[in-house]
Amino acid sequence: MAMITSDEENIWTRILSEVSAKISSTVQGSVIVLGDELSGKTSLVNRLCKDDRSHNNSALEYNFMNIQVDYRDGSYAYQLASAATAFGPSDSMNLPVWILDPKKEFAPLLRFAFPSQLSKCCIVLCASLTQPGHILPSLNKLYSIVSEQIKAFYDPKAIDEAKRAQIRFWQEYVEPIESSMHTDNTSNLEIDNVLLPPEPNILVENCGAPVIVVITKSDLHSELSDEQLNKVQYHVRRFCLQHGAALVYTSAKDEKNIQLLYKYLGHRVYSLPFTSPAYIVEKDSVFVPTGWDSEQKLGIIKETLTDLDVPLLPQEERARHKEALIEAEDEQSFLQKLATTSVDIGASPKRDSPATAKLGAMGQPTDPGNGSLASFFSNLIKSKDGKVQSAAPVDPGAHFQKILAGGKQGGENSSAANSPRPSTGTESLNLDADESLPSTARSTEGEEEIDNEQKAA
Repeated sequence: MAMITSDEENIWTRILSEVSAKISSTVQGSVIVLGDELSGKTSLVNRLCKDDRSHNNSALEYNFMNIQVDYRDGSYAYQLASAATAFGPSDSMNLPVWILDPKKEFAPLLRFAFPSQLSKCCIVLCASLTQPGHILPSLNKLYSIVSEQIKAFYDPKAIDEAKRAQIRFWQEYVEPIESSMHTDNTSNLEIDNVLLPPEPNILVENCGAPVIVVITKSDLHSELSDEQLNKVQYHVRRFCLQHGAALVYTSAKDEKNIQLLYKYLGHRVYSLPFTSPAYIVEKDSVFVPTGWDSEQKLGIIKETLTDLDVPLLPQEERARHKEALIEAEDEQSFLQKLATTSVDIGASPKRDSPATAKLGAMGQPTDPGNGSLASFFSNLIKSKDGKVQSAAPVDPGAHFQKILAGGKQGGENSSAANSPRPSTGTESLNLDADESLPSTARSTEGEEEIDNEQKAA
């Protein structure tokens, strides 16, 4: 067995010490997701964490994202002053993701989700596009809950330091530069260190933590008009300007912008490279990173709106535009009505043509469908105890005589109306008497009366 020399032992010791120093220098961050009921926050987190398991609702739920560096993005420059990262090519880290129930009594549980450094805590506020009238009230409520807990948990000096970091992040924003422009000569460029102060109405509310507003269920944007979508985007972007937040439209169903949000979270927490520029062309894929927006850019969409006094369409008014739902009738009620209708149709008198009368004389029923149809639907009707009712047997001869009597009665009415000749008693049939006769006798009597009728004609 080969002995380990002192030089080799020193090499391994040095490697272990470097890895330990790197791990200790990386401050653990966290992501806190808040959203009202049915806002889509759970589905969003399941997509981010690649977890398809169903979760029960809880006051504070824990998940994690596995963060790795995508060095395909390393050829881009973004956030030049904050691009340094302690991650290596094979390094990865689990980023905790917490889901908080937005009820006020659960708000103190956030102290278990806050990291030691406030600037490493990313706040994600979720609101659904299916309820445009509730977006702004929900965002304001969720932000106030987080802001109050930050003030109660962190030291005022730590909060002030985190606020300055958020202002500097906004000031340092630059558009992604393609790799052809980002070469080794970039280090020779003189970068102006003078940062301009933020414009008015920007970062008016600054809690010290990075904030991302996520509008979920963007695949349902077709339910809203273009003007309504522009109005939603305008007011949400104004909220993001005032709070220094980014804006992302996502769809967990179509997995739209899920990967983009995953990379942006790693960029905001661990300063990893990020390459995606702002995008506001398609209404369901809007992405506005922190620092890109301004009042001038927001004024472009403002020109397309006619009424800004009503921020968003109230939920009650939007519900009236939906088509009324048609409720299906109970199956047994429908069959009862159908059985009653079929009986009425079978009992109503009809006038038979001579051709139909000839078919009856040959022994075929004039309308064989009514009896079988009534019997079929009667078999489908259930009794109160749930058992299927058996239909009473139908005598074909009796049913045939009823049809003949109806046709005869219709013929007599027509003859009385067109001719003064009085009607004889032998031309009418007594249905009650016919039903008491055997079927063979009733059939023979019916045939004789049809022959007499044809001779008289």
